[in-house]
Amino acid sequence: MAPTILYSLGARIPHDVDGSILHELFEADFSSAKAELYQENHATAAVEEDEAYSEEDARAIEDRLRGLGYL
Repeated sequence: MAPTILYSLGARIPHDVDGSILHELFEADFSSAKAELYQENHATAAVEEDEAYSEEDARAIEDRLRGLGYL
């Protein structure tokens, strides 16, 4: 269902998401006018050296998660 919902909203669909777009749920005019937008999943994408966050950033993230009760 996730790819179908993302498609209907015009959002990008990660390549590694399970399932497919259920085009039969949409009218032909809608499907022909709406492009399927895909993106690489950022969680599994290769991170460039300059895109990695610093230790200071990691501590800030950890503090925020702890404050929200996740850690």
